[in-house]
Amino acid sequence: VSQVWDRLADKPFWCSQQAIRNVRDEADVVLYLVNATEDPSMAGYLQPELELLTWLNKPVIVLVNQTGLIDPQQQRQLESLWKQHWINQRVIKDVMSLDAFTRCWVQEGVLWDHVTQVLPSEKRHTMQKLGKAWYAIHRQIFDTSMTRLSQLLIETALDGEYLPPEPTGLSKKPQIKHAIQALDHRLAQRISDVTVNLIELHGLTGDVAHTLKSRIEDVTVPGEKKPWEEETFWGAVASGAAAGLASDLATGGLSHGAFTIGGAILGAFAERTYAKSQGTGDPNRISWVPAFLDRQTRDALLRYLAVTHCGRGRGDYTDPREFPVFW
Repeated sequence: VSQVWDRLADKPFWCSQQAIRNVRDEADVVLYLVNATEDPSMAGYLQPELELLTWLNKPVIVLVNQTGLIDPQQQRQLESLWKQHWINQRVIKDVMSLDAFTRCWVQEGVLWDHVTQVLPSEKRHTMQKLGKAWYAIHRQIFDTSMTRLSQLLIETALDGEYLPPEPTGLSKKPQIKHAIQALDHRLAQRISDVTVNLIELHGLTGDVAHTLKSRIEDVTVPGEKKPWEEETFWGAVASGAAAGLASDLATGGLSHGAFTIGGAILGAFAERTYAKSQGTGDPNRISWVPAFLDRQTRDALLRYLAVTHCGRGRGDYTDPREFPVFW
């Protein structure tokens, strides 16, 4: 009788009851979201909800939500705070950060692993097979993304404009300005195309090419050609790896060094290609300087991080107002 009455008189409450029953009868694991902005010791609703979780008698993974884009140290501190709060609760099996709006595929993979570990043994093997298939798909997307970013840097390093010969004594400033504008226009188009490609690769929608384009207008500066040296190559590898390492740190080291390796490759490709492009010996050729290509390597990795973090869980991809400092 009470169920019939609740269904008619208090439909939301009745629906909640049905959901809870379904979790109790059908679920293997419960994902319990908590608000990262709250102090667990001050949240009065946690105790009655814990009693409900205990009644369900299912392994619970606590997800610290609403963290935003925070640096790894803050993330670890938040997780430690919540772990300490639940330390004596046998039903709580794990605590991890997973923001609904800024999560990336690497963090989702960690959640997948955590769920697998708390599953009943008879279901764990199936989940592991699904996890491997899931990871293979996303690793392929990562590899394709790195290939596209490498192509962007190679094409930028090879790009150049030739100044027409002028009578001795006349200024070349107008021609140089025109060459810079042409280089800038082509680079902006490449960045736009790659950004759209990254968005599509990750199954997202949205268009931020104009925002990203405006951010690089102040660094499109050509310079003098410099001889290729071994130190330049290793400098490119180091700077690219450093940019990739920053990306690894941005995901809390969850990428297992993939960004560091990818960054090193991107930096080496760009610098090596730049060196080859400078072998023409034409003093009238205007092209991008190595320092600019280094900035483009970092910018490419930032663009990748923005797409993977800021387009999941909330509709169309939108460019973050500013990149986090720790990126």
